[in-house]
Amino acid sequence: INLFMLRLISYESLLSREVLRAEFKLDTLYDYDIAINKFELKNHFHRDIGVSGKNGLFTYLNTTKTLGGEKSFLENLLRLKPESIEQIIFRQKIVKELSLKEYTSLKFLRILEEAHIEEGSGKINLAPLFRYESKFFDRKKILSRIYKPYILLGWILSVYLFIIDSPPITASIFLINTILFILNRKEIGLALKSFKNIQNEIPSIKRAATYLSGVSIDLGQLEFSKYQFNQASIKVMFKKLDDIISRISMQNAPFIHYLLNMLFLWDLWQLTALAKWQKEYREKMKAIAESLEIIDSILPFVIFRFHN
Repeated sequence: INLFMLRLISYESLLSREVLRAEFKLDTLYDYDIAINKFELKNHFHRDIGVSGKNGLFTYLNTTKTLGGEKSFLENLLRLKPESIEQIIFRQKIVKELSLKEYTSLKFLRILEEAHIEEGSGKINLAPLFRYESKFFDRKKILSRIYKPYILLGWILSVYLFIIDSPPITASIFLINTILFILNRKEIGLALKSFKNIQNEIPSIKRAATYLSGVSIDLGQLEFSKYQFNQASIKVMFKKLDDIISRISMQNAPFIHYLLNMLFLWDLWQLTALAKWQKEYREKMKAIAESLEIIDSILPFVIFRFHN
């Protein structure tokens, strides 16, 4: 019931906003100024209030939910990048196909709108899914090779000494682990931060990717079609990432986080798991993220066609 109510509220919010857009009540639609120069994509249009003002064309058309989608939409609107005839025809074809599937376009927007968006950003940033690649273990190759056997042997030896009633070495292990944790805490934190920040958006991104995989439109020029994604493969990919980020989020509980690092060097294990996930899925995630952004950048023209 709660899920149904959430869906109902999100659809009501989306449809109410589109009614305001259709009636050109942009002052009601937006209670903040829209700035198209935030991407530093400037040409002779970017200061034209007919384009960039609060009641301008960009404001009226912009339904984008992702940072990359908004940037691509702006590039298309202002003709900032040269395009081949094939690219233009492909975009027009997608607009035409989606225009015949009104429910599909609105559902896609609703799914992305349900994502938790960090306060102040206003848009979903898909970049952490594929752009950031940790080089931590490239700089600390010795640590990457020894920390697993060190933890395993240390605990086996501690348990053995405890059983035979010999002086334990556990305190020494805890001290070494604490030193390693303190020395590498800042660098590891930076490596994990971008993924931890996107945790709340992952369910909506997964639903959007799953929905896109089932939509009957020709995605021939998108990398998404190259991998022939289906619901099962997308679910596995995101489930693994969500599990890793859930463990990374232990950083939000400082005492437990410190305890886990003191006992097991917790962050190093999560960094290893994340590196393994990136090696297996990075290119696929890039294809998903870029395809979602392209569809997101095209939807304003689809919605415009609905209203006119």
